[in-house]
Amino acid sequence: MRDVNTILYPSGCYGNFINYITLYLAGKIDIEFPKLNDRKVFHMLYKDKMKYTFYAYDRQSLGSWINNTLNYYNQDPKQEYVNLLVHEHACLPTNDHSWLFDHSIIEAWIRALTFCSLNFKRTLFIYNTKDCYAWQVNNQYFKIKQYEDWKNHGISEEWGDAWYDAAGMGEYKECEKITGIDKARCQLNIDIPKENLQQYNVESVYDLNLGQLRHLMSQYLYDKTIRDHLTNQEIEVLKDEYPNVCFVNINELRGNFVNTLKTICKYFNIKTKKKDEELYDIKEYWSKQQDHMYKDILIENIIFSLKKDIPFDWSTGPKLTFVDEFILQRYLNDIEINFGMWNDDPFPVNTEQLKNYIT
Repeated sequence: MRDVNTILYPSGCYGNFINYITLYLAGKIDIEFPKLNDRKVFHMLYKDKMKYTFYAYDRQSLGSWINNTLNYYNQDPKQEYVNLLVHEHACLPTNDHSWLFDHSIIEAWIRALTFCSLNFKRTLFIYNTKDCYAWQVNNQYFKIKQYEDWKNHGISEEWGDAWYDAAGMGEYKECEKITGIDKARCQLNIDIPKENLQQYNVESVYDLNLGQLRHLMSQYLYDKTIRDHLTNQEIEVLKDEYPNVCFVNINELRGNFVNTLKTICKYFNIKTKKKDEELYDIKEYWSKQQDHMYKDILIENIIFSLKKDIPFDWSTGPKLTFVDEFILQRYLNDIEINFGMWNDDPFPVNTEQLKNYIT
């Protein structure tokens, strides 16, 4: 059993940040604050962390760690590493990610948690539940740009193409080179059966106007992505099954940042010399970069105000993204408030405008 701190997490849930911050608090990385790129993420920005972190994002790289062979970053697992980064699909029984289409997300996490518990002394599991759904999905569409991150670390586009082909995801390669609504359109254009477009009388997702696209996302994209979020009941079952794993909900970073870092440090046996004041400074800096951290709460407030007929305006606060818009539309329709926009009109910025699209 290897003496390494394993960080197990889904994409968009701050595994790279926790990796960075634990190395920083352990005194391995000596800079004043975490560095961010223009997408406000911590991917591949500081070379020093490569001395201490082994990347096992997929099945091939996890096999490299177990078999003491170089991974695709040319890291040698025989060297001493502090942290090991693992995604859930690294522990699937096949390289083909389509396995996830036929199995529940909890099956994937059981495989991953079992593997990590049997092979590593310490496993931190960072997870997401439905109450941070908008936050995590926004991160996936606006912050993750896989090819750019690979390029920044010297990995060629050709290698990336081969990786996606091997994972059975070759159709999605171009989608992973872009972000935002363009990425969502690209993925939907691959996923959506043509008959699903008949209701809009179009041939392609690219022919949809914004209102139609939002409606389609509130149906198909919501159903596809919500299944990746564990329920609180499922988490409690996993905690009972894996008592030696440290479980951290990303909500704990939002609501209890400093104490959460202390809990992680204690679990990883990190005796940091950083004072609480420094941790609060990091919290303030980090929080300012999280454009989507309170989006789930904002959506809840909009729905509550609408149901209670309380005027509410969100025009001066954080802007709703297309992700927030389709989630709001889905939540309203789920409680039988029939909201629909069928054109390119700007999305409402207060409850009075919202009412104009409710039938």
